[in-house]
Amino acid sequence: MRLIGTLPTQDDAENLSAWMTVEGMANHVDLVDGKFEIWIKEEDHVAVARDALRAFLNNPKDAKFADARRRVAILERERQLKQRRHAQNVYTMDQVRGEQARTPLVFALIAIAVAVGLFTSFGNSLHSVWFRSLSFVHLRPNDLTQVVESQLESAESLKFWSLRRGELWRLITPIFIHFGTVHLIFNLLWLWQLGRAFEQRFGSWWLLLLVLAAAALGNLAEVAVPSSWGGMRVVTDHGHGVLNFGGMSGVVYSLFGFLWVRSVIDPSQRQLQLSSGTIAIMLGWLLFCSLPISEEILGSKTANWAHGLGLAVGIAAAFLGYWLRRPFQQSS
Repeated sequence: MRLIGTLPTQDDAENLSAWMTVEGMANHVDLVDGKFEIWIKEEDHVAVARDALRAFLNNPKDAKFADARRRVAILERERQLKQRRHAQNVYTMDQVRGEQARTPLVFALIAIAVAVGLFTSFGNSLHSVWFRSLSFVHLRPNDLTQVVESQLESAESLKFWSLRRGELWRLITPIFIHFGTVHLIFNLLWLWQLGRAFEQRFGSWWLLLLVLAAAALGNLAEVAVPSSWGGMRVVTDHGHGVLNFGGMSGVVYSLFGFLWVRSVIDPSQRQLQLSSGTIAIMLGWLLFCSLPISEEILGSKTANWAHGLGLAVGIAAAFLGYWLRRPFQQSS
């Protein structure tokens, strides 16, 4: 560090120091015996800094020096903004534990989906007890003896066989079944992003209610719609009948619809606003999956009715939540 000179006033010293900072010359100001010493940290900058000091002494009112402090303030704000953005993307173990404490339901849903994926070989083991227990319907061999093959292909009422036996958990559990690691990772990444935003703002119980509503109504729609309209068919495997569909995407679309609409209609929830890129991806994927060519490209049928009902549930919940809280806001 080299001393290049002194200035009589703090204002002069700060103006010159700011100009040097903007020009990329690291410097330091010290007050010694009533004078402000200008120190330069890098030897390579000493000659240029001395020239700048002489120019400043000749014309301290030069516009380039007067404007330097404002420019330094802008650079400092940009630096702080970059630091905050970086901090948002860097997680310590304490922060991860904190996220778990604030969003326990999102972590639980992800953990269950991963476990189910492992136990069902990611949807490739229709004959596993896990898949049969979680599928919307499970027709056992003795059930199938009552049904001829033609009925299995056409009878829509068979889809509700398990519900009529009182196995109501099947309204929800298909959301944990995924077909392949890509399907699982894609859904869980969106659940992580959208679900945490919802749970941190509105709490675990409201998230649970939205998940249950989106899962139940979306799965019901997927099953109730005739197969000729894109609904699912019962398939047989190792003498058992199941419905070969599942996934968290209906819940994801419900969260997307809620956050999207609520941030638009409710000024107090502007922090939930989704990026234009997120909106374009979600709506674009919804449109693509509804096209007949998507089944050929993806290699399987997508649960479009569950997507659509999930989105509708989320949008309806956003409007309902906003309307219910407005009277309380007005009275307060």
